[in-house]
Amino acid sequence: MGLFSDLQIELETIIGRGEKLDSGNGVRYRARGKGLLTAYSRDIADGNLAELAFEASGLSAATGLNLETLQQQIGQLRQQTGRPVKTNNIHKWPRVGLANSHHVSLVLVALSAWFSDK
Repeated sequence: MGLFSDLQIELETIIGRGEKLDSGNGVRYRARGKGLLTAYSRDIADGNLAELAFEASGLSAATGLNLETLQQQIGQLRQQTGRPVKTNNIHKWPRVGLANSHHVSLVLVALSAWFSDK
């Protein structure tokens, strides 16, 4: 399987089933009607195989983490992957670019910790 498919499988085990976007370029994950994150496979920065856009306030509510702390941790993930991202000018959710399985592992470890701490 490819990186994006593997990412979807892992996200489903942590967050639950995602909804494919009408545009066909990704999958949105929600909890109790609130957006948590969106995984994109197309219309992303060159060299990335996926990008995750985090809806920080929804994630904060779902995980119980302080919003500022969560935003800092998302920033750290972005630094750890070192990948450029293609930000949506409307939503401006913080994004993390993923180009290999190590990047996916970094994000999955963080998400698992965030959801296990709730």
